[in-house]
Amino acid sequence: MNNQKNYISGISGLRALSIIMVLMSHWGYFHPKGIFFIINNGAFGVNVFFVISGFLITTLLITEENHSGKISLRNFYIRRTLRIFPAFYFLLLFYFVLQLFHVITISVPSWITSLTYTKYFPIKNGNDNYTFHFWSLSIEEHFYLIWPFLFSYLPGARKKILIFLACVFPLLRMLFYKYDMFWPYGDYSIFYRGDGIVWGCIIAFYQNDIVEFFKRKKVLIYLPFAILLFLLYIDRVNVESPSKLHLGYFNLPFGGSIGTLTSICIGLIIIITAYFKTLWSSLLNTKPLNYIGKLSYSLYLYQQIFLLHFKFTMNNQLLVFTLFITMALFSYYIIELPFLKLKKKFNV
Repeated sequence: MNNQKNYISGISGLRALSIIMVLMSHWGYFHPKGIFFIINNGAFGVNVFFVISGFLITTLLITEENHSGKISLRNFYIRRTLRIFPAFYFLLLFYFVLQLFHVITISVPSWITSLTYTKYFPIKNGNDNYTFHFWSLSIEEHFYLIWPFLFSYLPGARKKILIFLACVFPLLRMLFYKYDMFWPYGDYSIFYRGDGIVWGCIIAFYQNDIVEFFKRKKVLIYLPFAILLFLLYIDRVNVESPSKLHLGYFNLPFGGSIGTLTSICIGLIIIITAYFKTLWSSLLNTKPLNYIGKLSYSLYLYQQIFLLHFKFTMNNQLLVFTLFITMALFSYYIIELPFLKLKKKFNV
């Protein structure tokens, strides 16, 4: 990478664009035309987050192993706990207070699936509008739980496992597509969406080779962007006018917002962002995007309660949006930041 600063800021900018896509999609008031249709593609935004997670976690594990010769699972799980748990469980406390005052109602099964990061498991009444977005956090937590063990204890099989999973996930999506009841929450499960994370891991292993390739073939640097836009456009046309294109059996496993080729392109764009000075990387390194990227986790947590609930109960949308941003800022500066500072003590 060019340097650690550019690496971090580039990733932060990607997170910013991803959370903007998710928020625009859930807000539901904007329907941009032309090439800007991508701005409210929430499914794609979540997939970018998944690829980033796989890439960053694997890169950190590789760096630690190269530096110390082994992986400290203890430190890894402490870092993940300090990063994820405080803000998440504070949000659940916030929900609990709202429920005490009868502002919202969350079922007991939904509380259980939220507290245990099992949101996409088929538990009756285990999902609702306030907590259903935790399905993506559940997928990431299961990845954090399993992957470091495989990385640490099966060093010779790491890449083989990833390649195997990268081949299996598109097949699983086809099963969900053909048999609707194969898994009740198929679209929101690790069995359906897990290869975004897997491809992030694979890209991390081969990042040096990818960098050398793009150094030799600089003219191809923007090819992943073009392919990605084409895949997303074809997906949009297929959804809006299915009679024109019958591409479900291509889009679902390989293209669209979550397919194999899409995840590969996202991974390549991460590499380009981190290693090459381009107009794209300059955009992602701007202060506004970096700042939004820092807030992305808090924005993700509080978006559901404000953008999908209070907008129906309050007439003043500006007030709703202001409350949303206020809670996200409170979460970041008061809840997250102290634990992020503590987390640095356990860094590689």
